[in-house]
Amino acid sequence: MTTNDMNLKDGIVLLPNQFVDDGGNIINEFADFGQEGYYNLYVNGVLQEGEIYRVNRHAITLTATTEHITEGTPIIIESVGFTTRIVNK
Repeated sequence: MTTNDMNLKDGIVLLPNQFVDDGGNIINEFADFGQEGYYNLYVNGVLQEGEIYRVNRHAITLTATTEHITEGTPIIIESVGFTTRIVNK
């Protein structure tokens, strides 16, 4: 959850230590699956369009908009990765 109001007029950068994992532990970096995965960003439970944010291991960058995010709004980053396994029978 946000700890203060965020004005997005100049964009904003969110760092991993502002987020917790499923166990409630503060994270050091965002999971990065490269070409074998993708990210979804939810603000207040609403999936955001991919062109308004960028994610790498070290930060989430929200592009400049006329919007703002109020204090206490939940922000969730979902990192989805795929792996393949070949089974010979």
